[in-house]
Amino acid sequence: MLALAVGVLAGCAGSSVSRPTDPALAKGQDLYNARCAACHGLRGEGGTGKRLNGGAVRRDLPDPAAHRRLVEQGVAGTAMPAWAGVLEPDEIDAIVRYEREVLDGLG
Repeated sequence: MLALAVGVLAGCAGSSVSRPTDPALAKGQDLYNARCAACHGLRGEGGTGKRLNGGAVRRDLPDPAAHRRLVEQGVAGTAMPAWAGVLEPDEIDAIVRYEREVLDGLG
């Protein structure tokens, strides 16, 4: 799994997202890159995980609370793990905010 993540990240190094100036979004970016990008892509373009850019997040999860629950609980029968108990609540909040405010606007 680590080799896959490293390979995905190395292959996408030139397409990374600019560093947010907002500290909470920067924290979300760091966590997303470490925990989510291997499946969802550095720019949220998708891969083994769902696409998160191009309006996909707000279209599929218009309610931020539902988005947070999905990250916490994962999706049964898929590769999407439950992050509750692995990540702190503020870390989940940072990832959700980054996905909604940064990645969703990319295309």
